[in-house]
Amino acid sequence: MKGYLTLFGYIIFVLGFLSLLLGLLGIDLRILSWINYFDSPISLLIKLAMLFGGVIIMYVSKTNRVDFE
Repeated sequence: MKGYLTLFGYIIFVLGFLSLLLGLLGIDLRILSWINYFDSPISLLIKLAMLFGGVIIMYVSKTNRVDFE
C-alpha cells in the first residue's frame, strides 16, 4: 500500500511540476488542460496544490506510523 501511495504522490508531483513549467512556455499537458478553463490565479493555485500535495503524500507514505499510548 505504501508503494502505491508513493507512486501516486510522485505522479501528482510530476504532473504539477510539468504543468507549471510548460505553462510558462505556453504549452499545456492534454491531461491537465481542464485546469486552464479556470481564471489564471485559480489554475495556478490548483497546480501549486498538486505540486505540494504530491510531496506531502510522498512524505506521509514514507514515514513510519507510530502509535502513542
